[in-house]
Amino acid sequence: MQSLFRTLFIPTLALALLGVACGKKPAENSSTAKSVSIVLGATPELNGLLQVNTTGDGRTQEAQAGGKDCQQLILKEGRPAAYLYIRVDPAFKTRPLPPLTLTVEYFDAMPTSFSLDYDSAIEGKNSGAYTPSKERIQTKGLQEWQEAKFVLDRPQLAGRENDHADFRLRVNHSDNLQFFVRSVTLSKD
Repeated sequence: MQSLFRTLFIPTLALALLGVACGKKPAENSSTAKSVSIVLGATPELNGLLQVNTTGDGRTQEAQAGGKDCQQLILKEGRPAAYLYIRVDPAFKTRPLPPLTLTVEYFDAMPTSFSLDYDSAIEGKNSGAYTPSKERIQTKGLQEWQEAKFVLDRPQLAGRENDHADFRLRVNHSDNLQFFVRSVTLSKD
């Protein structure tokens, strides 16, 4: 129990105090919010979303692209894709969940493609835990920041992906993969 306290409570308290010390505005209450988000960089700005599984196949590293702090996705050896795993604040997941829209701010560094796998109530492979989005984004290597939108039909968001994530970006393997994410926002339609 004591190690669980150290593992969960102390880092959470430290992040909260760091936010106060840096003059950060407290996050909106996720239970009444229309959206939750995360801005990635050296110090992530958390507003109801949390990046998880950063040591597994969801490894990322701090980076700069197009003049902005961000995270670069790292392809783990032997995996077919690079991933960014995100967990949603339970307070945002009031039932029943309506269809949701996910907006991803990414740097279009090279031609590749990416999509979204999310935890849904749609039965299928893995009991719906890794339901692929209908949208598949093709990047062109424009060397500029872009936004992509995904619709989550029948989201369940029960934390059934790796490290209790609710969804993940899936960037297809390509030689010398360079894929950068600045922010992710999940909105109720």
